[in-house]
Amino acid sequence: MSGYSAFRSQHPVLLALCAVSLAASACGTTPATTATTATADANAEVVRRSIEEGWNGKNYAVLPDLYAATYVPHTNGQRDTLSGPAAVEAAIKAAHQQSPDYVITIEETFATADRVVTRWVWKSTDVPTGKPMQIAGTFVGRVAEGKLVEGWNNFDLLAATLGTGATLTPAPPKK
Repeated sequence: MSGYSAFRSQHPVLLALCAVSLAASACGTTPATTATTATADANAEVVRRSIEEGWNGKNYAVLPDLYAATYVPHTNGQRDTLSGPAAVEAAIKAAHQQSPDYVITIEETFATADRVVTRWVWKSTDVPTGKPMQIAGTFVGRVAEGKLVEGWNNFDLLAATLGTGATLTPAPPKK
């Protein structure tokens, strides 16, 4: 199968979106489209800065510029108990304490007028074993007035833990 044929069979939705995008661009760009694109780009930049400057760079001073005072974080389906930039700072500090050498890499980002979806990979050394650890995850953020107001972070910590050589011990049978 040729490269294009393989791509076409694996990504039919992406090709359909490209076709719609090309048709729209052939008709011209409206001011509303330009404004929406600019907002989406600005929203993606908020998330990028959060990861690169905040999480990776430990630059806590930028957090109030990126997170609303009422920011509500959710991790793996659970609402976190803290909120706002202080909650994010506490999470970053805890992460660096557990894995001092971690780096989060953004794999891809999609943004709209009020949402940003980022697929990311966390790489670090597992402190107890000294083995490399990798966690893949997805962040969905809701942005209003240039700041994150709510975020959902989902990742597979079990796969990462098993990747370090850890094993699961089954619970004993109930009597």
